[in-house]
Amino acid sequence: MKRVVGFLVFLSLFLALSAQENVTVLEGMTGTQLYADPNGNIYLVNGSKLSKLDANGNFLRSFDDSFSGDIASVDVDNPLKIMVFYRESGKIVFLDDRLSPVMAPLDLFSHGFTSVGLAAYSTDNLIWLYDGSSNELVCIDFYFKEKTRNRLNISDFHPSELLACQERVLLLNNPNDGIYLFDAFGTLIKRIPLQADRITGYSKGRIAYRVVNRIVGEYDHISLSDSQKEFAAWDCIDALWNMAMAKLYYLDKEHRLTIVN
Repeated sequence: MKRVVGFLVFLSLFLALSAQENVTVLEGMTGTQLYADPNGNIYLVNGSKLSKLDANGNFLRSFDDSFSGDIASVDVDNPLKIMVFYRESGKIVFLDDRLSPVMAPLDLFSHGFTSVGLAAYSTDNLIWLYDGSSNELVCIDFYFKEKTRNRLNISDFHPSELLACQERVLLLNNPNDGIYLFDAFGTLIKRIPLQADRITGYSKGRIAYRVVNRIVGEYDHISLSDSQKEFAAWDCIDALWNMAMAKLYYLDKEHRLTIVN
């Protein structure tokens, strides 16, 4: 029944999108990446700056560490301990819900992790890293002690995202091939045949995703059901389906945040 209700909610949103109802453009909010936490808050990345907004686009607070360089990715699955990854400088910063640092930055380079392309923070207070040079999935604690190191024997593997979800699973998105699901120990469970440019959320087996910035959808890898909406008329650089708030957010070609509900 819950899946049916969820699908009906999603379908009703799609009908609203088709009619282009309730579209709000926030002129002062610009960026290149969008994230949504389980509480429905929105995070906007613009270079080295991270901004937090509520579900209606109201500005709450920001964080900017220009010394570490541009932000590569943000993990907001735990809104009380947000992980910010700076790929070029090899730094990881953890922030609280007010976007204040809770500890000194972690320096991956100084501890021998020089080829990390992706990073994520797990619910058991561990950090997952993907090393592209060795094609390995590595789990470390906050003292850089390795917990697991798994070599991935997957051909033509060039993942663009790593997510550590609250359900104690890991997702590696390989856009040309599908999404790979791992357990909490880094063991491969299965490949999900969903080719998505980006994963924008995960909850109870449902994956929120986007394709070429013109399609948003939800895919249930348990029931194998898929519901999606194309919005080709809207030229944008990033988009996400906020599963918690049942809203669509996207950044238009001028990098402005736009909300559709």
